[in-house]
Amino acid sequence: MKKKPYPIIISLICLLVSILIAIYQKNLSFETLSNHLFMFTLLFVIIGGALTVFASGFFDFFQQSMRTALARKEKRSQPYTKLSEVGGQSYKLWLLTAGCLLLTSLIFLAIAYL
Repeated sequence: MKKKPYPIIISLICLLVSILIAIYQKNLSFETLSNHLFMFTLLFVIIGGALTVFASGFFDFFQQSMRTALARKEKRSQPYTKLSEVGGQSYKLWLLTAGCLLLTSLIFLAIAYL
């Protein structure tokens, strides 16, 4: 199976956006780029972490109990899908992108202070 370079492509797009923001603010430095990339990293970590928790099946029992507690006596025609099946393996994309961005941010921070 061929691995797709989506995390690297997304990281490069975030780097380009960070550079454009820094140029627009007239504050282009390695420290500023590190700060902007870290903000993008936080976004990807939060989304990837939430998807990881959902994919682990942590909320499946809660979802099932709420469905049975709130269900009417009528039968529903829609099938029951667990939260762990909804996200699938998409959390890996978010966490790998966050890792690439964090590594880039730390490299820029090291360059800024050396």
